[in-house]
Amino acid sequence: MKPSDIVTNSYTAANNPETENLVQATPEELLHIRRKETVLELYPGCVVTEDPVLDAENMRLIVKLDYTHFDKDCHGCEQHRFQLREWGERTIKDVPLGAFKVSLKIKIPKVYCPWCGKTKWLNPPFKHPHHRITMRLYGQILNLLDLGVSHIDLKKIGQILGVEADIVRAIDKARLKLWFKSIPLENVKYIAIDEISVRKHHDYMTVIIDAQTRRLLFATHGRKKDDLKPFFEKLKQLGLIDNILGAVMDGNCGYQNLVKELCPKAKIVLDLFHCIQLYNREVADAVRLAQIKKLRQDLANLDDDDKEGKERLLKQISDLRQSKWLSYVGRTRLEAAKESNVNLKELIMNNLPLLQVEIFSDGIRELWKHVKSPEMVRIAIENYCTQAKESGIEQIIKFSEKLKSWTEYIIHAATTGLNTSILEGCNNKFKVIKRVAYGFRDLEYYILKLHQALSVDRESTLKACTL
Repeated sequence: MKPSDIVTNSYTAANNPETENLVQATPEELLHIRRKETVLELYPGCVVTEDPVLDAENMRLIVKLDYTHFDKDCHGCEQHRFQLREWGERTIKDVPLGAFKVSLKIKIPKVYCPWCGKTKWLNPPFKHPHHRITMRLYGQILNLLDLGVSHIDLKKIGQILGVEADIVRAIDKARLKLWFKSIPLENVKYIAIDEISVRKHHDYMTVIIDAQTRRLLFATHGRKKDDLKPFFEKLKQLGLIDNILGAVMDGNCGYQNLVKELCPKAKIVLDLFHCIQLYNREVADAVRLAQIKKLRQDLANLDDDDKEGKERLLKQISDLRQSKWLSYVGRTRLEAAKESNVNLKELIMNNLPLLQVEIFSDGIRELWKHVKSPEMVRIAIENYCTQAKESGIEQIIKFSEKLKSWTEYIIHAATTGLNTSILEGCNNKFKVIKRVAYGFRDLEYYILKLHQALSVDRESTLKACTL
């Protein structure tokens, strides 16, 4: 009997008309079934030697079995000769019987083959080849894993079936490896590249997602250019490198140079979200902190008797520290802010450098509204750079030069229609998975769970997970 037949029989036996009397029997009567002549064979290759022992304190049922199924041939040399060396005992967990966990104590032989010199412990055919559980219990774990993608965690499955969470995790990892052993790349045209945080202390991994189907194509630890080369080398080996027509990403120069080098036909798209994020970090924060530093210097230069001046400067410093979000929203949204932020709004509107930061932030957003015409984009960027130089703010001038070098990337946003909205949504899903699991010790298992979260068509567990 094959292991797959045992799993199938464990689920179909109850629906078999020949087993109606057995289904109606009590658990004690079922456990006394021990011969091959019976319709339902619970433990093939073994016989029950004693009556089951009920451990009421630990809620466990212990069944003692003897091994009777000896292989005819040696698995190493296929010679038909064995020498029995000794007997040992193994404890194997079975499917719970009601509220009681079932443990099988099996006497198994250790045999020696004189032809090849190999010594081996023989295991019953209903035992899982890698774990000390029965194939019926293995099938139950697979069923709960298939149902518990987002409802039941591994620890809970272990508590329900009376097995360790590490066993459930190993089984889950094995089935996910089979599911995502090969990722089809034939129909991939547009990709999205981004990095996500794995642990604290700036530990990142980079993911590549199909921008059309939202499938995870590649994930690796690190965020350097060389970390992504295996993905593009695989595309090159398959002859699919020219199928990539567009790649959307943030302002990471390493990613941009890699796509230029390995995917000459791909159009690099700079997303508005990441551009504004970079502007807020390099310009808005820098100007606001410079204003705070200047006010603190003015505060230090005041006389000790000027209490009103000190209070006024301290109030301005406090307001600037609280105005971080308002310095991100742009002038249009700033004017529509709630009345509770009136004081902060007035502070920014009356502060010329901060007001200019807001105006230039709106200017960046306007660039993406002209992407239907490449010439209009080029003209708008030239005007933006000219106005940035006239502002006299060093941070804005420096960022405008960087924006000018991204002109083609902004134009590609119109021709491809790509953005990172799908990618950011997937990143949020990844964060939820990590947070629910309280982090992952095994990065390979984490990547497999990410594949599972973004998979579209998945076969049933029992069909996909074969031994």
